[in-house]
Amino acid sequence: MFIVWCPRPSKSARKLATALGGKRKKPGQVIPESSTVINWGDSQCPHQCLNTPESVRRATNKRLCLEALNAAGVPVPLFATGKETVTWSGLTVVRHKLTGHSGEGIELVEKKEELPDAPLYVQYIKKEDEYRIHVGRKNEDCVVISEQRKARRLDVPVESVNWKVRNHANGFVFVRENCNPPDSVRGAALRAIAACSLDFGAVDVIYNAKEDKAYVLEINTAPGLEGQTIEDYKEYFKKLVS
Repeated sequence: MFIVWCPRPSKSARKLATALGGKRKKPGQVIPESSTVINWGDSQCPHQCLNTPESVRRATNKRLCLEALNAAGVPVPLFATGKETVTWSGLTVVRHKLTGHSGEGIELVEKKEELPDAPLYVQYIKKEDEYRIHVGRKNEDCVVISEQRKARRLDVPVESVNWKVRNHANGFVFVRENCNPPDSVRGAALRAIAACSLDFGAVDVIYNAKEDKAYVLEINTAPGLEGQTIEDYKEYFKKLVS
């Protein structure tokens, strides 16, 4: 079993390869034809692999991903590709980078009239909780590999915490404790992986308690893995190829 990873360094790919007893390969390195290849976020992977490069390109591009999810009926926030076509009022998530990660290229703008030029605009949805649901797919069957939720880092001062964009830099981490996502969150995550033709991925889903509705924000094809989540992926891939 081999893992091919995206151009930027990936500690998670290394840890997963160790757990699986497999080997990591840089894109383009020779791999025996009969081998199982796990594509960890490489949109140019030349091998036959789990997560084709086409599916990775679709999932990692914020606009293409939202378009694919919306077309498949997966619940997503309203979005627009031109500021003149924004139909909602209130807070807008401006995406200056379509392939950014960890909140890269995000700007929050209060008024529609003040929107800057950008390739993507997404309606901000208030959330009770935010989850990362790791999902695997074999043929048409999708299963949950692991579940996490976003929790505030207690070592970050209150004034430095941003509850609207919940990433590590803004004072949040993923935890497994007390993670009990509603069925609608799990269901949206399962459908998202199928909609983007992925074999596995980590789906970021928010839950709006007032509407009792889940919304998929994005899909990660090279998610960060730690501790038990590495073990969960190991078990999933071993069962998948057995």
